[in-house]
This record gives sequence, C-alpha cells and structure tokens, in this order.
Amino acid sequence: MDYKMIFGDSGILLNILTLAALIVIIIMLFITKRSITKDHERRKKQATIEYFNRTSNNTSGPLRIAMSEALNESLIEFSHRTSLPDESIWKENQELQIALLRYLRYMERFSVGIKLKIFDFETFYYAAGKETLELYLLIKNVLNTIGPIKNKFCPEYKLLYQEILVRYYSNNLKKKNILT
Repeated sequence: MDYKMIFGDSGILLNILTLAALIVIIIMLFITKRSITKDHERRKKQATIEYFNRTSNNTSGPLRIAMSEALNESLIEFSHRTSLPDESIWKENQELQIALLRYLRYMERFSVGIKLKIFDFETFYYAAGKETLELYLLIKNVLNTIGPIKNKFCPEYKLLYQEILVRYYSNNLKKKNILT
C-alpha cells in the first residue's frame, strides 16, 4: 500500500489525525486541571478539620476547664454560660491566663491560615463556628479590657469572630424567614 494513496499528496488525513490528537490532549489537560483543583479543595477541607481538632484539644478544652475551675463550676454548668461574672478571675489565676494566651495564639495562627486560604472557612464554620462564637463571647471582655491584649493582640482572630458572627446571624435569619 502506498503512503500517498492513504494520506494523499497534501497529508489531509495526517492533519486531521494531528488535530484530533491535539483536541484529545486539550480535553485531558482540562480534566486533569479540574481533578487537581477538586483534590486541592478536598485536602484543604480535610486539613482544616484535622488542624482544628488536633490543636483545639490542647487549647479550647483546657481554657474551658480552667475557666470552670476558676468559677468553681462543673463543665456542664459552665457550658451553659453566656458571659463571665467579671475580669477579676483572670487577674488572680495564672493557670487561666496561660490557657487563655495559648488559646489566643492558636486562634490567631488558625485565623491567619483561613485568611490566606490555607484552611477553609466554610468547613471551619460548620465544624466549630458556634463553639468559637460562644467561647469568644466568654473572653470578649478580657480581650477588650486588658492592656496589651486590647488593641494589638490577635487582630485576625477578632476579624474571624466578626465573620463567623455575620454568617451565624445571617443563617439564623434565613432559617427564621423559612420557618415563618
């Protein structure tokens, strides 16, 4: 069989095959890019949950325990609190101060990770948004009154709190509108 008989003098069939191969390559690149993007998003969500769970066990749990002990309440009684009686419990209790600083440093790093999109806000919000709001409300007075903490400490954590708060009230408002 002669090459010219199959492909012709101008190589039309060869050009068609080359074009078809190019189209297949472009489609495969698109599919690969899409797959990599989805895998990256899944890994980001997984990293958010793993990081938050791993480190919150060492920060928010001990902070809650230290606060309940400072108030002579069981953890169950303490879990129903929406505010602390006053800031004096912080000034007198070094263990409580250490637990607070550890928690704030952790939340600041985590908040920066969310801001830089290393971690996923949506995943964090659904996994621990309400818990984070509740704990922030308990320590809010201390953050707003203690000298160096007041203005300079944990700015990203404070912004994350605001973002969670907006989302929480927005979601609750939507739920109330649906139910009424």
